[in-house]
Amino acid sequence: MSQGAYEVSTRIAAALLLKHGELSLSDIEALPFVEDEEMALAIVGRLRSLLNAEPRQRRIPGTNGAWEMVIELKKPVRYGVAASASR
Repeated sequence: MSQGAYEVSTRIAAALLLKHGELSLSDIEALPFVEDEEMALAIVGRLRSLLNAEPRQRRIPGTNGAWEMVIELKKPVRYGVAASASR
């Protein structure tokens, strides 16, 4: 795995994740510099540590029960909103 390709692919994946809120493993594998699934999984791990994101399984619509791995941004915790609403 080339370090430069890994860094560029991680930045592209981070931008897509921030824009769309979730990104599938197959989306990451389709990026131009991602060589294999091992590199895609390394990018997922890096995104988990850089952003407030978590991996999960999602059923693929239109298939007969197939699943895919996606990484999605966690909902931000907004402190003070619930406290002020209860007053």
